[in-house]
Amino acid sequence: MLPKTTLPCALLLSTLSVAACSSSAGAPAAPPAAAADAGVEDATVADPPCDPPKVTFARSPVAIAPTRDHHVTFVKEVGGAPYLYVLGGEQDDFAIVLGDVLRSRIAADGSLSEFEKVGTIPRGRAGAALAVVGDDVVLVGGVVGEPKTGFTDEILVGRIDAGGRLDAWKAGPKLPDLVQHSTALVRGRDVLIFGGTRGNAATKISAKTAVSEAGELGALTPLTPLDTPRSHHVAFLRNDTVYLAGGLDKGPIGNPPSLSDVIRAKVNADGTIGAWEAAGTFAPLSVSAVEPVGCSLLFAGGLDESVKGGPYSNRVLRASVAKDGTFRAESPLEGSLSVKRGHVHQTPVYKGRFYSVAGRANDQSTLGTIDIGTIAQP
Repeated sequence: MLPKTTLPCALLLSTLSVAACSSSAGAPAAPPAAAADAGVEDATVADPPCDPPKVTFARSPVAIAPTRDHHVTFVKEVGGAPYLYVLGGEQDDFAIVLGDVLRSRIAADGSLSEFEKVGTIPRGRAGAALAVVGDDVVLVGGVVGEPKTGFTDEILVGRIDAGGRLDAWKAGPKLPDLVQHSTALVRGRDVLIFGGTRGNAATKISAKTAVSEAGELGALTPLTPLDTPRSHHVAFLRNDTVYLAGGLDKGPIGNPPSLSDVIRAKVNADGTIGAWEAAGTFAPLSVSAVEPVGCSLLFAGGLDESVKGGPYSNRVLRASVAKDGTFRAESPLEGSLSVKRGHVHQTPVYKGRFYSVAGRANDQSTLGTIDIGTIAQP
């Protein structure tokens, strides 16, 4: 681990609503399978009503160490066995930037084994956007810890080998800014990248790269810029349309309010995107994650400004997308996480289990606890 350093306020991005510097969550990448039917109407798109799934949460007896937030999380099958992967993250307001690649085998009942280390990220990485394209893992931007802690414009790609290790990384194109808290979505082999913060300001980044069959990243191609800056938001794809929800429209310094708007842009046949337009509104939210479950979109934890005793929440908010593309706020889930947490940027779902790993607690400590939700569709 790296020695503790003193950072300028613009890098202390973890203490929304508590200190003068704040931060919110990046967004999970949509899984590659979701992009396979691009251009075909998605059967999970809701017409009202969208009945909620029943999700029962329980804390796993297995915790992750070191504790962390601003990490990335995904599930990947290796040799026919599923594993929960957790990469990087930070501790102590980025005094320590983690570079470990850990994984835990998922049992048939959804429970977890103890974590094992299966790789390293060069220079460490926290607050990166994540995209998983087949066996290739893409990390976009973030904060690095070596040789000096700071934001990066790097895009890295690493391939998970036959044994499940992830330690052979290649550099790709550079982002137009040094940023963290962007979002990345997967459409086929394209990786679509949106927004991010420079620390003192949000950005209008809108671009894409592609992962070749050989595991190489192509050039960064500009897409239709965001109309207003945005970072710390979540992103998802529905019916070949990109949706961005919540986040911040300025730098996190001074605790600006989280956004409540949702915007969308259609993906064209040539892979470009159309104009951005309003799609709906939601609870003011940042530092969260989004995961599709049936017709519902589930937003677990994060900085939910409608909750008292925060800044972070243990609620699971819910929304849906109607067939006309309108984003609709729905009733929250009845079940909740075992602890209020933020900066959990992905909450992967695998075979009826929902995983929320580590994060930032309301006392500003980093967590190692894992909540596993068992999903029953209505």
